[in-house]
Amino acid sequence: MRTKVTFLSKFCLCVGVTKLRFAVVFFLLCSVLFLVIDTFAVNVYTWDGGDATDSNWGSGNNWVDNGAPSLGSEVHFTGNLRLAPNWNYGDFNNMYRIFFDATASSFTLGSSLSRNMKLTADAGNAPKIQNDSANLQTIASTIPSIVFDVSGEINPINGNLTIGSNIILDNSGSLSIYGNNGKTLTFNGAINNGSGASGHGVILKENSIVIFNASNGYTGETDIDAGELRIGSGGAINSGSAIYLGNGGQLTTTATLTLGASGGQTFANNFTVNTSSGGQYRNLASSATSGNNNTFGGVITLNGDVNLVAQTAGGTNTFSGQFTSTSSKVGNATGPGVVVLSGTADNVNFGLNVTNGTVVLAKTSSSGVHAVGGWLTITNAGNVQLAGSGGDQIFDSSGVVINNGGTFALGGQTETVSGLTNNSGGTLMATGGVLLVTGTTVNAGLINIGTATTSGTLSNNNLFLTGSGVINFTNASGNAVNTLLLRLA
Repeated sequence: MRTKVTFLSKFCLCVGVTKLRFAVVFFLLCSVLFLVIDTFAVNVYTWDGGDATDSNWGSGNNWVDNGAPSLGSEVHFTGNLRLAPNWNYGDFNNMYRIFFDATASSFTLGSSLSRNMKLTADAGNAPKIQNDSANLQTIASTIPSIVFDVSGEINPINGNLTIGSNIILDNSGSLSIYGNNGKTLTFNGAINNGSGASGHGVILKENSIVIFNASNGYTGETDIDAGELRIGSGGAINSGSAIYLGNGGQLTTTATLTLGASGGQTFANNFTVNTSSGGQYRNLASSATSGNNNTFGGVITLNGDVNLVAQTAGGTNTFSGQFTSTSSKVGNATGPGVVVLSGTADNVNFGLNVTNGTVVLAKTSSSGVHAVGGWLTITNAGNVQLAGSGGDQIFDSSGVVINNGGTFALGGQTETVSGLTNNSGGTLMATGGVLLVTGTTVNAGLINIGTATTSGTLSNNNLFLTGSGVINFTNASGNAVNTLLLRLA
């Protein structure tokens, strides 16, 4: 029997099939979307310290919803219960990110079993450790090492963070440090290369203080784009790491490299100082206490000006290596302690501006080796003293300007400069030494030649006294003779 198919029945059949097809397609699309979302979803666990008997990571009752984190999860520590969580997972088991939330009390993460930890990326997102609280957070050395399997971050955002573990950078990963509130990240363990190609480095991205208290073995770059890198008394950077003070095109940030020991510290690495702008600075500092000394002993390549800072009155910041540049650059000595320029290498194209504290020019000098290769300007409470040997601390074609409050003392040395300008409030102490000058202008300044027992000599081709300029000859006794030589052309 044949069934007659009318136009209406054909239309209804077509509509039904279309709806069925749409429903199938919609179901398949939803399934794919669900799989995509599930693939990129991150498992997030928050600590509440609720277990009655222990502080183990693996105890579900220590976490909100009473389930322990699965591997590869993001974990958050908050509150004030069980503040010493115990990493009792398998050795080198992995998590994704560790956060100390804004409401976290001071936690100390450790491992009673001395288990290592690995941090891995999730869907291309970098692993990290971050302190969002205002309290100190600590990862103890009982977790011997934390491995970053790709480039990652450790960020003291709102509070200080101390890492006692060694940090291992795998697969050419680098470690970036963010946090723009001047908080401190202290590494008591070493940062070392792991597996994979070379290139493992450390980058200070924002205004944080980073302290190295161990000898680091990583060989990638050390980039201080902003903030301060402080080398502690036991700290060191591998000589294979290229160090840049100011890098990555961040011109409008202040970047500082500090020798952080109270004294007796030598940092022999070579490094590069890049330029800055917008009222920001590059600083080379020492925390040596009064009567003590720290030393920068390497070659410092200047692509921009730099501040030389002795942070404590009476403490000394010595530069025994070399400043070098392809064009004129200036070192600004800002005190309040003592800066010493010593060694046997020439400071090429290196001018000096002293505004505070004392600078001692103490090179083993010669016609090719000088402490100052450009102009020397002394002002405010600045004091420059000649020392060393060779009688050529200042390049002969350079000159000296002494402004209000500045003092230039020969210290018994012989020195030749192309010009000397002594402005109002400036003082030249020619005691016990000989200063040979092409031309001298005393613009209401003071020149003291000799003392009652020590002779001094100022030798000039040209001498100009302006305003209330004074040359003071102290009455010498015994065989002391004070001399002003005016050489006529």
